[in-house]
Amino acid sequence: MAERCRITFGVIWLIDAILKWLPGFRSGYIGMISSAGQGQSGWLHWWFSFWTNLQRPEVAFLAYSVAAAETLIAIAVIAGFARKVTYISAATLSVAEIRRPVQEQPALAAAVPTTGPVGTAAPAKNGARPEPVTH
Repeated sequence: MAERCRITFGVIWLIDAILKWLPGFRSGYIGMISSAGQGQSGWLHWWFSFWTNLQRPEVAFLAYSVAAAETLIAIAVIAGFARKVTYISAATLSVAEIRRPVQEQPALAAAVPTTGPVGTAAPAKNGARPEPVTH
């Protein structure tokens, strides 16, 4: 049972890593980082500004680094290699990484339908709240 959970968790990491290698993630990476700071409390603003300014000069390198780290973690979790180090690394990266809804992730925007059945909301664009779809 524990092995199944470990492999399932590794496959989830692998799917996330694959999505990070898509061009949409790299092109929208700095936008994700900077938009995460918008609307935060004043005492947190400096933290988000620090990370945005730190990453802006080397956006491509850092985006590739995140993708590579997630790929290595996924392979290590699936293979059961260096479990303690891998689990600590995975927890650290998952806490440090900024998570956003699927509709706001550039890499996944094309995969999410823009219209749905009557009464459902269309995906948000540019960080805006979704608007109901009218037919």
